[in-house]
Amino acid sequence: MPDSITQTLHDPDGLKIRPVMRGDCDGLMALLNAGAKSLSQQQLISQKLPDAIRRKLEGEDPNVFRLVALLKGKIIGHAALQLKLQTGTLTISVREDLRGRGIGNALLGGLLEAANQQLGLTRVDVDVLCDNQPAINLYRRFGFEVEARRNDGDGPEILTMVRAPF
Repeated sequence: MPDSITQTLHDPDGLKIRPVMRGDCDGLMALLNAGAKSLSQQQLISQKLPDAIRRKLEGEDPNVFRLVALLKGKIIGHAALQLKLQTGTLTISVREDLRGRGIGNALLGGLLEAANQQLGLTRVDVDVLCDNQPAINLYRRFGFEVEARRNDGDGPEILTMVRAPF
């Protein structure tokens, strides 16, 4: 039986994208822990990140622009732009069981709108695993192109995708 959050996705008013606010830390930690692949990763996240995330979020880090996706008041996605000069490096995370339903699309659209209208960025880049075709397709729909390919060791190839200029 689908949960009530999944059902809300069919209602366009159910999904809300907004900037990260104080009080979002616990929801962000739950999202990070849900994406952790092993118990040791979950323990590392729960031991090392909460204070760092709280400090960054509550200190309104001027070098990071963050958005969250919410359904029924629960954080189900997060997106961030790490800012450096006129460039932003993008990260997006969506709850695994809700992927493929437009949440990443809404988060990326919100980030790119902010990059263009509020932040004055001229370039946004993202690293994505070459076998993550849904993410690659998402970035291409928004005008990203592959700039570079690399392999950092034993894992899959990583693509650096770029959107520039705005």
